[in-house]
Amino acid sequence: MHPTTNTVLECLSINPTFQQHITINHIFSHSHNWDVYRYEHRDELRDIEIKEAEKMLRCEDLGYHLYCCPGCGELKVVHFGCNSRVCTYCGKKFTDRWTDSTARKTFDVKHHHVVLTIPEELRSIFYEDRALLKVLMDCAICTVSDVIEWRLNYKATPRIVVVW
Repeated sequence: MHPTTNTVLECLSINPTFQQHITINHIFSHSHNWDVYRYEHRDELRDIEIKEAEKMLRCEDLGYHLYCCPGCGELKVVHFGCNSRVCTYCGKKFTDRWTDSTARKTFDVKHHHVVLTIPEELRSIFYEDRALLKVLMDCAICTVSDVIEWRLNYKATPRIVVVW
């Protein structure tokens, strides 16, 4: 059976190796999933969400460089990326660069992870005004810093990495 006649889950159950070929782009493109979702949720989607999804769907359609090895004549096509954070290819590159950069700036010492969440009852407030997320993170940083100073009983400046 041809994969396009099956759902993604059916393809995975038939051929587990198919999983390695699935990308976010495939999921959005398959059966016009993105077009349907965008239409059905047109009043709920933010402009940035639409922009990032559209960029990701056009990834590698923006042109390319063609490189040729002068020794053996092997050709290599390097597509121009979309640089979208949600893109399987470009987002991965961005994440890897960010992770490497952050790791280089972080001391090799004992550390703790703190996860702060927003109660479901308050999420709509932050969804309606995304600028409040910055205010929330700034408050969280101040709170964690104050707790560390209080616990250690001296002025300390913790290294805090915020991801949302």
